[in-house]
Amino acid sequence: MIAVGGDGTQRCALDFIKLGVPIIGIPKTIDNDIGVTDRTFGFDTAFTIATEAIDRLHTTAESHHRVLLCEVMGRNAGWIRAARRHRRRGRRDPDS
Repeated sequence: MIAVGGDGTQRCALDFIKLGVPIIGIPKTIDNDIGVTDRTFGFDTAFTIATEAIDRLHTTAESHHRVLLCEVMGRNAGWIRAARRHRRRGRRDPDS
């Protein structure tokens, strides 16, 4: 069996492994919170979309002299936010 998914999928796959079913686990989650993985399918896409959206919000907020708040997905992990902050480090804006 091939288990493609995030934390819940991989935990379920572990139950099958305990029953003797051979499993191949492929991490796919925007949270990027699967142990022993550096990056997961889905994270790069979520990061890119969040970055583009926040850049647009920043431009809009600046042109209207407003402060806008943005929340990004990520169940228990803040990797999308952390990666974005790391990428933009050194720039002066409300997000850095």
